[in-house]
Amino acid sequence: MKGLWLLVIILILSSPCGVEAGEAEERLSPGDAFYKEGRLEEAISEFKKAVELDPRLVESWKGLARAYKDEGLLDRAIATYEEASRHNPKDAELRILLGYAYLEEGDRREAIEQFKKALKLGPKNKRAEYHMALGDAYFQEGNYKEAIAGYKKALKMNPGLPEAHMRLGHTYFAMRDFEKALGELEKAVKLEPNKADWHVLLGSTYFAMGAFDKALGAYRYSLEVDPKQAQPHFLLGRAYYTQRRYDESVAEYKKALELDPDSPAIHLQLSEAYRSLGRFDEAQREYELYRKSLQREPSVRRE
Repeated sequence: MKGLWLLVIILILSSPCGVEAGEAEERLSPGDAFYKEGRLEEAISEFKKAVELDPRLVESWKGLARAYKDEGLLDRAIATYEEASRHNPKDAELRILLGYAYLEEGDRREAIEQFKKALKLGPKNKRAEYHMALGDAYFQEGNYKEAIAGYKKALKMNPGLPEAHMRLGHTYFAMRDFEKALGELEKAVKLEPNKADWHVLLGSTYFAMGAFDKALGAYRYSLEVDPKQAQPHFLLGRAYYTQRRYDESVAEYKKALELDPDSPAIHLQLSEAYRSLGRFDEAQREYELYRKSLQREPSVRRE
């Protein structure tokens, strides 16, 4: 399917149109406006016209691929980035976008190749970000050694890059090297304190190390940043349960269910908390809800 769309794009662009490049830029603005309004079909139409008029107008290609991606047409987005790169072979940013599209598709090898090309093409002030992208691809591949190397290269070039500290910490966490994970995650949240999910990961690192009070603090801070998350409430419930603070555990699990009422894991853990309090009828009710939620969602989500 991807190859078919690449052929279609090439055929469109091979037809002479004889229109000035300025007219292509005029199509870019309405395309962007339609995209921001969520009118994706109209955005796609405008971006297509723009790239037909001027294949070198990189922003039109990016807009077209982004709109395809948001429409759920990942194959077309990839084909668009590939054709954009053919017309703009020295544009490193296109290679990065193409690489992340391949990552989303699950083609990690091709993503790695695109990120490597970006590193060769890109300016020095972007190489830290590109090494981080390469680290992301290796992380998804499960090659943690190369992922760490990528993130460390990014930090060598830009020690103040919070995303690189976070991703390096995440990699160490996946390797169960919690001491190193903690060091990197603490640096990340110090540099960028308003990332709710980073505090969740920091809390889970504290939890894994047995520092339950610090874990509770990190989860609470995450909720201060974004109160609409179910996961920190779930993890607070787990931490309280581990400390045998069952009433507080129940309260957090119930808050989590208000935000995510169909989560099998929350129902199951709430059932266990009720059972620990001797509230067996409520425990049984939650267990039945757990079983029903499994029927609605065959594969249990990872909380």
